[in-house]
Amino acid sequence: MGMWFAKLHETFIETGYYHLILEGFRNTIIISLGACLIGIVIGTVIAVIRYFAEENRVLVPLAHLCEAYVTVIRGI
Repeated sequence: MGMWFAKLHETFIETGYYHLILEGFRNTIIISLGACLIGIVIGTVIAVIRYFAEENRVLVPLAHLCEAYVTVIRGI
C-alpha cells in the first residue's frame, strides 16, 4: 500500500499535475452552475408562457411550441 501512495505522490504532487486536476474541477463547477442557471431560466420562461396561455389566446401557439419542446427534452 505504501508503494501505491509513493507512486501517487510522485505522479501528481512532485510533477505538479494536481494543478490540472484542480483546474478541471473548477471548470466542471463553472459549467455545472452555468447549466443550472440556463435550465432555471428556460424552465421559468416555459412555465410562464404555458400558465398565461390559458388566459391569453395569443400565447396558445407559443404554448404548443413549449409543450413540444418539453416533450422532446423529456424524451432525450
